Amino acid sequence: MLNSLCDKHYLTQFPGNMAMVATKSKVMAMQVAEATGRELKAVGINWILGPVVDVLTNSANKLLGVRSMGDDPDEVTEYALAFLEGFRRAGIATCGKHFPGYGNAVVNSTLGLPVIQDSLDQLKAASLIPFQGVIEKNIDSIMVGGCALPKVTLREMYACLSEEVVRGLLRGQMGYEGVVVSECLEMQYLYDTVGVSQGAMMAALAGCDIIIICTQYRLQIQALSGILAGLSDGILPGKLVRKSAHRILTMKHGRLSWNEALNPPPLSALAQLKQSHSDLARRAYEQAITLLRDQENLIPLNRSIDEGSNILLLTPHITPISGYTDSNFFSIFGKALIRYHSGRLQHTTYTEKGLIKEHHTLVSKAKAIILITTDANRNEYQISFTKTVATLCNQLRLPLVVIAGSSPYDMALDHTIGTYLCIYEFTEACLKTTAKVLFGRLPAVGSFPGSRLYQNQLTPFSLSSRQRWLVEEWSPQKPGAIESLQKLWEKCFPGRNGRGQFDLFVSVVGANHQQKHFFVKNSSTNQMYGFCGTWVHAGQRTGSIIVLVVDPARRRLAVGKSLHERALRYLTSIAKLDRITLGARLPGLFAGIPLSSHPNSNEVDVVKWFKHSGWDIPHARKNSPELVVHTMALARLSGWRCPEAVMARPTNTNVTFKVMGSVGASSEASQSPTSFGSSPVSSGIAHKLNKFLSSFNVLPSGIPELYRLALSDATENTTATGSSDNNGNVTIVVAIDVDSGEVIASLVSFERGAYALARLQPWILEFSDACGLCALLGQTPVLRQALVAFQLENQRQKRDVDLCVLCGVDGGDDKWLMQQLGFVETQSFLTVQRSVTRESG
Repeated sequence: MLNSLCDKHYLTQFPGNMAMVATKSKVMAMQVAEATGRELKAVGINWILGPVVDVLTNSANKLLGVRSMGDDPDEVTEYALAFLEGFRRAGIATCGKHFPGYGNAVVNSTLGLPVIQDSLDQLKAASLIPFQGVIEKNIDSIMVGGCALPKVTLREMYACLSEEVVRGLLRGQMGYEGVVVSECLEMQYLYDTVGVSQGAMMAALAGCDIIIICTQYRLQIQALSGILAGLSDGILPGKLVRKSAHRILTMKHGRLSWNEALNPPPLSALAQLKQSHSDLARRAYEQAITLLRDQENLIPLNRSIDEGSNILLLTPHITPISGYTDSNFFSIFGKALIRYHSGRLQHTTYTEKGLIKEHHTLVSKAKAIILITTDANRNEYQISFTKTVATLCNQLRLPLVVIAGSSPYDMALDHTIGTYLCIYEFTEACLKTTAKVLFGRLPAVGSFPGSRLYQNQLTPFSLSSRQRWLVEEWSPQKPGAIESLQKLWEKCFPGRNGRGQFDLFVSVVGANHQQKHFFVKNSSTNQMYGFCGTWVHAGQRTGSIIVLVVDPARRRLAVGKSLHERALRYLTSIAKLDRITLGARLPGLFAGIPLSSHPNSNEVDVVKWFKHSGWDIPHARKNSPELVVHTMALARLSGWRCPEAVMARPTNTNVTFKVMGSVGASSEASQSPTSFGSSPVSSGIAHKLNKFLSSFNVLPSGIPELYRLALSDATENTTATGSSDNNGNVTIVVAIDVDSGEVIASLVSFERGAYALARLQPWILEFSDACGLCALLGQTPVLRQALVAFQLENQRQKRDVDLCVLCGVDGGDDKWLMQQLGFVETQSFLTVQRSVTRESG
């Protein structure tokens, strides 16, 4: 954004340094550098004072911003070399800056001077690494900064005027033989304390070959006078000047051409270059934008807010940048947003005055807010304003998206900002790309630069914390227990209570007093920070963690870790349990670890968290489809017809299907989970179904209970056509081997009104007016497909609903066979279990 060479018609706008690192493509960085170099050459520029190779060892640094490539010296080195190669391919001379590195510089408020408090060993451990890398690749020149290094040299105030820094460190210890360039001597702190004439002579004496005086002819004359005076007085040896001239001529001979300089190409050639580079620039911007976190899954906005809702855009009032004629250039962003949003968008700025009455009025009318910061560490009012708006949005339950329009470090560690998008610059090209990301036209695929402090702390799940939270047992009878849980639910699952999901969730965790659940809270404010539900399937000798949720603003603080450890400690203390699972088929809150197809999901980190917590999770789970179960849906059931390929597929000619029709909803029976005892179903079928279930070595947790609930409502219907004399809410469909009379496949079909069963299968409420199929078991995948097809025909004939949802579909062949019937995947879960190990004594 410091680009002063800007022309929309003839020059390409490329992302800056930090944005290019966010693409995680060194090849693209090289291509962008080469394209930049070619366009510079086309307008007669043959030397670029870049790349910037400072390592941002202090994110509060106010000098560098996104000119730096990040906080990891190795990564900075890799991308610096990529830029270096690209510029060289274009025939451009290069300059690494600002030696020895401004990454930890703090400006002294008295002197206005950047001061680096690092020792030489500290510099060698980080800041000097990229400089050593470009030196080894024979970079053309290196710029030495005008900073103080009190722990390296006590004699000189400024690095570029210090013989100890230039000759001793850069040339002597690091072995650099190329051109050394000084910081601009017009910088205020140099101008006021040394002066340009003295400064020029001192810089030459220190070992600088080229001395920069940027703007004023009067000061340039002073610099030349200072050099001549030093030579005349014998302070500056003539051999130093001759060595400098030799180095400069060597660089010119290797990189520069008078023929090219004096014969520039026509403007038409520049226009052709811009056209050829447009696709590269577009791809670079698309790969750079980084969604650092999205705790409430707000992005894309077109899925999380209503289509016609009012969006408020809040942007800081800042000085215009190159290529813009007024300070309100964020209006370009607003126009880009309107292209993808059919509702209203209101745009206003904010300043040091903070949240004023106009802001309150606009916030009260908004359904979502987008707020942009731009280098908030330089403009600290932006941080306080953002925090105030975030608090207000939390109170009003308004979706808030905060965009770091320049430095990604602005609110990087403030996890009260639930959705945080880093775009690294606020140029027109970047803002238009950002609008596409916000509304789902593009995924945010960039990665936060660096791998040290910020990268590690931004990992969504960390097990390194030794912090422990007091975990309490939850009971719906405790005052405020349900209200606190509801607030936590709404934070973790925003917008998912419209069909009563929370009420059903409470009925699951609160109705059965034999099951234990746990929570963490702030005892002072009574705010619930996390909740963990467990379930014991006694007949299966299995226990399950059925849900584990943490307030998005309290994640990475070991709340989940404390809840997880407490739940495991409870489950392993039960003597009759042999295994523990993550998720269960009943209650069906989660069948396992939720997997997501969204490119920005934190699924990998969630799975990694559980793996490091002791769960047996394979590395290549994509090659283990048997560990994944799916929820699938089939729409337009009224027009469904069994595909001919399925009808023609042989299953077993000696199979007949039977439907047990329901007699209405009933309460939970008290029988053992695997013993159906007396029920409306004939004892023969019940016995055969029980025998069939017992034939499995291991059943998914909760399946026997699910059948027990279904059987408590079912009556046998022996018609092979599947027509039911009872139009109730629950049916069990079985496949029976005609020769042996044994059950060889089964499933449970239910409708939303089946309270006893449906309240323990709350996933059905995710779908409007749907019937559910679950607990599908059978000897072969083909047989299971045939059983589902049979029940689909039953449901089609009933014409009660037009959507059928099938949960618990095994990965691999089963998923493929259900897709042949017309089902599509809606959600997937990774099934995980661990054996119970108990400490002796």
